[in-house]
Amino acid sequence: MRLLQKAGLLLIVALLVSPAAAQAPINQQLATDTLRPAGAKALPLLRIGTTGGQTLYVFHAETKPDASGLYFTYRHPLTLPRPRLVLITTDKIRWLRWGTAYYEPIRLAGTKTGSLAERVVDGPAVELFDYATAKRGVPIPLPVGGVVMTGSLFKKDPYNHDYYLRRPGEPTMTRVPEGKKFAPFLMGYLRPGLPLLDSVRREANGYRFADLPRLLARCGRAPGR
Repeated sequence: MRLLQKAGLLLIVALLVSPAAAQAPINQQLATDTLRPAGAKALPLLRIGTTGGQTLYVFHAETKPDASGLYFTYRHPLTLPRPRLVLITTDKIRWLRWGTAYYEPIRLAGTKTGSLAERVVDGPAVELFDYATAKRGVPIPLPVGGVVMTGSLFKKDPYNHDYYLRRPGEPTMTRVPEGKKFAPFLMGYLRPGLPLLDSVRREANGYRFADLPRLLARCGRAPGR
């Protein structure tokens, strides 16, 4: 199920690159969907928390890609008359929920707001966010007969992962480095004395970059300093 959600959100994440001015006010409520044509596929609602304190219940519009943000509609896209597209930019998004998955824009110190990343470890002492992109040569998931083709068709993980850590109360995230920098970084970020840190230092199986979500969950959501 999580791979299904992640695959669907790839279509959203690709639109969230750089902040820009919002193209329309976002103070509407979700309209009553009474004119949807018979047989129109059901679409999941997105819940978007804005930096202005609003919660939007909307439909993601996949028909008009734009590098500056996310297009959505307040009514089902197939209702008549066709609903107006509304653009919300990443700097206006505080969080986004799609089903049970929770996302936030990547916010790093000294940089512009980035794409959406899924929170895969939820504290309480440290949060881990995952920004996943399809590996080279892996087909982009597409809706087929109302079903999204996902990575569940592949034996190996079809995604590249960028991981970001954040401690409670911090306004920005910290990117987790790969390769030789991974072990020293994690040993410096997590609380000293944790038993797992020795395995991290030795780069033992199960304690490497690719294992980070399971590693943090295994250590009981180990606190940062």
